[in-house]
Amino acid sequence: MEKETSCINTKAIFDYVRAHNNGDCSGLLGGLDREIDALPRVEEFFKDPNNWISCAVAAELYKRAKTILNDEQAPYKIAKFAIENASLGYIQKIFVKAFWSTKTALRHIQRINDKFNRSKRVELVDVAGNAAVVRLHWDPTMAVSKDICLYNQGTYTFMPLPWGSAPPQDPAPAIPLRIVNVSSGAATRASPGRSAYCQSTAALDMAGAVLAEELGEVPALMGRDVAVVSYSPGVVDTAMQEQLRAADESSFPRKQRFVDLFTSGELVRPEEPALEIVEFLVADAPPPFSRRRLGDSK
Repeated sequence: MEKETSCINTKAIFDYVRAHNNGDCSGLLGGLDREIDALPRVEEFFKDPNNWISCAVAAELYKRAKTILNDEQAPYKIAKFAIENASLGYIQKIFVKAFWSTKTALRHIQRINDKFNRSKRVELVDVAGNAAVVRLHWDPTMAVSKDICLYNQGTYTFMPLPWGSAPPQDPAPAIPLRIVNVSSGAATRASPGRSAYCQSTAALDMAGAVLAEELGEVPALMGRDVAVVSYSPGVVDTAMQEQLRAADESSFPRKQRFVDLFTSGELVRPEEPALEIVEFLVADAPPPFSRRRLGDSK
């Protein structure tokens, strides 16, 4: 097992679960790692700050804590609990106090981090007044999860507490973000004379697909409630249709198709896709990414 994070962090997990689960943290134990499972007193191992474990084991412990407590925000709350109750241990308390103030500690933030983690590089981006911006650069070779990121968010949010600063208010719950990219059938079907349009709608479609993948794999984005719909509204009666019908057939050889759609009254009224877009925006628990066409909401 790789030694990537100190058990000073896992001590907080056990303390928090025990405090919020009627003293029972047995659900955290077993099947974590063969080396750990073979130990005679596993919980004591996890609560000794001199021991180190892999990020994969730490990630599994956060995952189990969420399940036991039925709380997706448990890793963040564990960090808050650890700092407020000094459950991270006497060693860290002395170490942090040695820097006299939050600002002094921030200037040594990498040094503090290295005492307890080897999974990231910490960048102090800015300090202004009583606020600071810290950026975490995770080691891509380690099994960092969104729960580990959430725990670190709580750690840095409540970092000023050891110096007697007033506890910050919990951040407001993340607002769900719903994105509807209005793409087109031209994103997947080539149309002579419309190269720029085909390319731009295809790019918009792929941008949504890439964002959905990043939400599941990029630590800074993990846990965000974001859903993207790539929507093809059909051939809508807009000003663009007027331009297509007026185009030179020598440069737009499929002009007649759009003339026929207009003549036969088959163009889609703008109100129809607009109503569907609203339905997509207010849908409950949509997938991170989906491709929809006019009529799919029916």
